[in-house]
Amino acid sequence: MDILVVCTRLGVLGRQPFEAMAVKTPVVVTSGHTGKSSIILHDKTGLVAPMKDIDGLVNAVDRLIFNTALRGFLVKNAYQYALTSFNPEVNSDKVIMLYQTLLNESTILVQ
Repeated sequence: MDILVVCTRLGVLGRQPFEAMAVKTPVVVTSGHTGKSSIILHDKTGLVAPMKDIDGLVNAVDRLIFNTALRGFLVKNAYQYALTSFNPEVNSDKVIMLYQTLLNESTILVQ
């Protein structure tokens, strides 16, 4: 796949953007219902087109097709972002630390 395009009214949901970023595939998405997604960062880790804006979506894809430097920049940033922000080991460690904190706090409250 040369470019992943995710168009959904619910925003960038699912694993597709993460997987694309992890295999160095550029991503174009439509902004979700809140427009506050932190999965694809516009002009940093991918391109975000306005919801229901076909011309904006086409322009974003065109930018990736015809601008090799931009495509390389986004792919490099997205790959690093995926490694640091969506790393299963890092995220599972965060969950474990949260549980340990909660368990320690509940132990203190019980005593």
